[in-house]
Amino acid sequence: MSSAPSTGSSERPDLVWALPKGRILDDALPLLAAAGLDVEDLRHPGRRLVVPMGPGHRGLLLKPWDVATYVELGVAQLGLAGSDVLREREPDVYEPVDLGIGACRLALAGPEGWNGPPARRPLRVASKYPESTARYFARLGQRVEIVKLYGSVELAAVAGLADAVVDLVSTGATLRENRLVELATLDEVTSRLIVNPVAFRLEAPRLRALIAGLESALPSPSSDAGPAS
Repeated sequence: MSSAPSTGSSERPDLVWALPKGRILDDALPLLAAAGLDVEDLRHPGRRLVVPMGPGHRGLLLKPWDVATYVELGVAQLGLAGSDVLREREPDVYEPVDLGIGACRLALAGPEGWNGPPARRPLRVASKYPESTARYFARLGQRVEIVKLYGSVELAAVAGLADAVVDLVSTGATLRENRLVELATLDEVTSRLIVNPVAFRLEAPRLRALIAGLESALPSPSSDAGPAS
């Protein structure tokens, strides 16, 4: 597993950030700026996929589900990822800082008037999070058939494809508009700074300085740098 791309010179290579496109990155920009990074190009990247972030740093703009893969495999040394993706994928990365942004919850939901799981067959649940869903129902000892979907998960319960769904819920407005109700919370979700373990050892001074800068920008203290417990 590589730690950083080589520049072919005696200069220290850039630290590469894996960054999720969209609202999470928008919310993270003030924190990144407070840590000393130049975020102006991230505000208006256009069609660029690789964006400078000031001297010694550059960002890769990715789909949120791909961030942890880039960090785990060492293409990027740092990244911003939701805890929903981290719990689902369980990548080999450190999670030194809970950024407290993108707060929502991973929830089980079903139609209004929910009468519980069917008696004579496994409960059918649709989700983008099959592993997290399977672990949840295994703890309950509940038989379940999981249908993995990539689009609008709520539609599966509305159209009768599934008895219930597991998906991210923020305000609950989408559930209410489709006459679905929240049945249980599987996990509280926030976005985390993640770090490649090899890079953490090789670039400890630089990475610890960045971690300290991010922690100082948070409204409350966060966890110490190092492996996630």
